[in-house]
Amino acid sequence: MLKQASVLMMWFISAFASALEVTPYIVNGSIVNISNYPSFASLFYRTATHYTPSSFCGATIINSRFVLTSAHCLQQDDEFLLHTVVSPNLEDESDFLSSAQAKAGAFYYPTSFVNSPNELWRDDIAIIELESPLPVDDLQYLLNSSINNNFPVNGEFYALGHGYINTDEPGGTELLKTQLSILSNTQCESVFGGKISDKQLCFGSPEVTGGTQNSICAGDSGGPVYYYYGGEYIQVGISSFGLETCGDPKYRVTSVFTDIYDYQGWINQVLNGEVEPKIYVDVQNGERVLVKSQLATSLPPGTSQLATQKSGGSFSLANVFGLLLLVVFSRMSIPLVRLKMPHSHK
Repeated sequence: MLKQASVLMMWFISAFASALEVTPYIVNGSIVNISNYPSFASLFYRTATHYTPSSFCGATIINSRFVLTSAHCLQQDDEFLLHTVVSPNLEDESDFLSSAQAKAGAFYYPTSFVNSPNELWRDDIAIIELESPLPVDDLQYLLNSSINNNFPVNGEFYALGHGYINTDEPGGTELLKTQLSILSNTQCESVFGGKISDKQLCFGSPEVTGGTQNSICAGDSGGPVYYYYGGEYIQVGISSFGLETCGDPKYRVTSVFTDIYDYQGWINQVLNGEVEPKIYVDVQNGERVLVKSQLATSLPPGTSQLATQKSGGSFSLANVFGLLLLVVFSRMSIPLVRLKMPHSHK
C-alpha cells in the first residue's frame, strides 16, 4: 500500500501540434564524460522543418540498428512517433543538429506491457529499430547478462540523463549523471506497494544533498542505470518511474527501473527478427506513415489512452488506490524550433 496518494508519478512526454511537453532531468548530477558511457543515446523529435531542442527520453545503443528504451516513451501521438530520431553519445543537447542521428523505423515492446500506474508500468521495456544504421559499435555486451538481483549493497550505480536538476528547476543542456544505491524489493514495496515485481530494480540515494536525494527526474524515462563492474559500466536497468517530487527525502526509494537481465531472451528475439513490431513506419504514395498492430492499439483495461489525448498536457490517471488523480506531467513546455533553411540561389 502506498503511504501517500501523490507519491507516484511516471516520467514521460506528450506531443502536441504546436508544442511538446518535455521533462527530462537528473537531481544532484555532475557533468558526464561520454567516453565512459558509450551506449548512451537520446530521443528527439525532428521533421524537415522543425525539431525539439531538448530530448524527450533517454535510450541506449544495442548496435547500429537497434536502441533500447522504455515502452511508455512510445505511448505518444502518431505524428511524434513518425518523426522520432535517435542521437547517440550526445554530451550537449545544443549540438543535436550537427550530431549523428537516425530515424526510428519500427517500435517493439512486450504485449504484456501495461501503461498504467495501477500496475506500476509492468514490463516497461522497448526497442526501436532504425531506418538507417548509426556510426556506432555493437554494444550489446554492455547489457547485463550475468547478474540476477544479486548486486552488492555498496556497488557503484549511475543514472544518466539531460535536464531538470530538481522537480521544477530546469538544468542546462549538458548530460548529467548521479550516483544511486541499490535497494531491495521489500524496501521498494514499502513505498510503491505490492505490485513491484522481481523484473524491476529499485534505487535510493547514497546521501541527501541540499535537502534532496540523488534521483532521476521527469523525462529521464528510457535512460540507463549503469553498474560499474569488471572495469566497465554495464547497463542493468531502464528508467521507468519514481516519486512525484524528484529526490523527495521523505522516502527511502527514489527511482524504479526495468531489470534488463529478465528480458535477455526477448531482446535477442527482436534482434533476430523473431518478433513483429507493435508499430512501424511504412511508405505509402511516397509519404512516410505510421502503422499500428492491433495489439498496439488495444490497450489493457485501466490503461491511459495517452496516444489519443491532447488535453493541454494534463491527464486524469487512476492512482494505485483506484481513485482518479489529476496529474500534470508537464514540467516545461518546449516549443518546436524551425530549422533555418538555406537560401536558394538562381
